[in-house]
Amino acid sequence: MLRPAAQATTRPGSHDSWRRTTPGTISSGSAAVAPGALLAYVDNRYVEGSSSPLSRRDAEGNGYQLRTLDDGSTHEVLKNFPSEHELIARTVKTGWGANVELFEHYWLLTYWANA
Repeated sequence: MLRPAAQATTRPGSHDSWRRTTPGTISSGSAAVAPGALLAYVDNRYVEGSSSPLSRRDAEGNGYQLRTLDDGSTHEVLKNFPSEHELIARTVKTGWGANVELFEHYWLLTYWANA
């Protein structure tokens, strides 16, 4: 049984919700730490042949994947793969010194919270 994304829950701040909630995610992360604290976010990159393909995109550009659980149920989940530029741009208002490191299967965003 397919459960559409509208029925799924995407928590603000979850790593799979970059386009929908990233400004809030970055703001809440920066607000939750002391000024000057180092923040780090990590997530997987899209790797052809390794990542589940996107099943569709919505009008806002969000990507979705179909995931099948051990019980056989299929769920549509929000999954975006932000570019380096998108990641760094999201830190401009709440931090400084942003850096993105790209690894074969993952990316790592680090930056310091504004004082």
